[in-house]
Amino acid sequence: MDDAAAFLGSYKQALAQEVVAGGIWPPELVGLYEPESCLKHSGAKEVYLVTDRRTGGRVVLRASDLDAGERADVEHVILSRLDFPGIPKTYGTFVKDGRSYLAREYFEGEPLDQVIARGTFTPPQILQIARQVCAILGYLHAQDPPVIHRDIKPQNIILRPDGSIGLTDFGIARTYKASSTSDTQQMGTLLYAPPEQYGYAQSSPQTDIYALGIVMIYLATGYPDRRDFSTRIADARLRSLIEKCIAFDPQDRFQNVQQVLRRIDSFKTRRLRRALGIAAACCAVVLLVVGGWFVANNLLGGERQPAGTVLGQGDGTGNEEDGSGGADGSGADGSGAGGAGGSDGDGTPGTTGTPGTPSEDSDFLSALSNADYPSINNPRPGTHNWLYDYNYAGNLQGNINNGGFAASADNGSSLFVISDGSIYKLNNKGDVVAEVYSGGAKGGLNICGTNLYFTDTRGTIRRIELRVGFNVTTFEDIRADKIYFDNGRLYYTDILDNLSLYTCKTNGATPTLTDVAAQAYYSNIVEGVRFYCDGTDGNRIYARELSTGKTALVFDKPATWISVWNGRIYFGDSTESCLSSIKLDGSDYQVVYGQPCYYLVASTRGIFAVDAIKNELFVVGFNSGNHQVLLDESVEFCVAGDWVVYRNRNSDTVLGMVRQDGTESKLFPAPAATG
Repeated sequence: MDDAAAFLGSYKQALAQEVVAGGIWPPELVGLYEPESCLKHSGAKEVYLVTDRRTGGRVVLRASDLDAGERADVEHVILSRLDFPGIPKTYGTFVKDGRSYLAREYFEGEPLDQVIARGTFTPPQILQIARQVCAILGYLHAQDPPVIHRDIKPQNIILRPDGSIGLTDFGIARTYKASSTSDTQQMGTLLYAPPEQYGYAQSSPQTDIYALGIVMIYLATGYPDRRDFSTRIADARLRSLIEKCIAFDPQDRFQNVQQVLRRIDSFKTRRLRRALGIAAACCAVVLLVVGGWFVANNLLGGERQPAGTVLGQGDGTGNEEDGSGGADGSGADGSGAGGAGGSDGDGTPGTTGTPGTPSEDSDFLSALSNADYPSINNPRPGTHNWLYDYNYAGNLQGNINNGGFAASADNGSSLFVISDGSIYKLNNKGDVVAEVYSGGAKGGLNICGTNLYFTDTRGTIRRIELRVGFNVTTFEDIRADKIYFDNGRLYYTDILDNLSLYTCKTNGATPTLTDVAAQAYYSNIVEGVRFYCDGTDGNRIYARELSTGKTALVFDKPATWISVWNGRIYFGDSTESCLSSIKLDGSDYQVVYGQPCYYLVASTRGIFAVDAIKNELFVVGFNSGNHQVLLDESVEFCVAGDWVVYRNRNSDTVLGMVRQDGTESKLFPAPAATG
């Protein structure tokens, strides 16, 4: 490990200690997010870059005191109304103990104040940036009532690798009130704030136009000083544009951003995306050198929530429309999901209604016991543990939630691993014996019978026949995120929301919507029952029988990383900050490990997980016994055969393997070793 990696590792461990053990974050957030870095700490507010433990995506987490001027929950109210490129999505808000928290979309890129450290922008580049900011402001100001950002400055404008612009920090944004004569609070950054933000008048669209003018001065000169700026900017067209933007009296400025855009267009400026792209390319190189914070990620996991909802929660009422499918039933849960079709999936799906709050079925909850669901609670008759019967149940449920980049076959004697887009077959000694697929493999690795399934970078499911020359079949009409097998049937989550559950034949035929859950995280599908954390209900654990839609609340507190194994649900208890377990009906609560954990995988040896405070991979016995550290690193992992295969989070490169009992570890063999 080089010095930079060692430093980042120690920094993240210290930060985790501070926010988790130090009690800075409430337990509800510890179970949902892993801190990567503190981006800003100023008085009563902090801004963190975090990893969403449910999706693996990067998220910005803002925290502020309730008496602070820039309240995170108020920003959520503003963002929840908005939907426009370049404006971050809000994933929810949370208020506790005098503090408010906001989880929002993270923009890959670099703030303009960091980009300009390498040199000022040219006039054409400045005009291109101004045009993009105007497009965002035009959308904001067109709302009813208009939304005024009030803090337009280089630190809040993100230059993304493709040259596009993102606008962040809506903490002091307000809606325009025609009847008001002044702002109730004087907010904003002094150098970019117009006179009306300091008591002269109410903030209005001209407020943001003024700040945009100061930003253009900054980009051209390196400093946001309006005094004698015309002597420091040679381009007459740019000077005239800025002068109109920053007039003292709002009535003397451009009256709306459309006028700004028309002035820019009057310059007959060529499209300058290429020029701006050069700056973005330089930005990308610097980001990689700094430590890879801005590696491209899909950050759209989670759905925009209505104002005032708890982090990850939502509201809504079901509008049930039954499906006309076969005996697998219809949307009886209020989700409006159609029937799953008959046992072969040949039924026609019904119309999907608006997702709603699951209806609880007390009889179904009581049925989740050894007597009524024997094949979930005990090894399947006639086989060894049924969770390793790949003709029946596919990959381990925990592996699926951890990215699905490793699985085992042939009763654990063969391993399949995805690394850098290729799929390798290994023997149980950990040696590569073949490269079975080259280029484009992403995740979702699963096995049914003699077939290997996975998703490519587009979300297309592909199937490899392992005993017929590694022939590949592509399911062109399916776009999936996670792949499950249950009772020999294929299930998958839709790549568009990573939540809606579909089922189809093992050859990809007759895909049918079988379950709609607005935010169903950490799904496990076992014997026709979907166990999941409901993001619309505080991440409490639910069970839903897919054939009937019967739904039961199993655990009445926030939870994460559930993994079903032999009649028990193992999960991260967000309230108690520990690894716990319950029976399928929610009874017999037990603490398995007394620290917050993530990446849980239940297997024959015990529970594998990463300690959120110590940042180490460990395995613990099912009854709080035989705790053993396997790796002194915080990694993403899958359990396959006798091995635990691991990689860095947000990386497609497998780093190494360690035996489940800790007796052997090795680096992942280089592709050159294949043969």
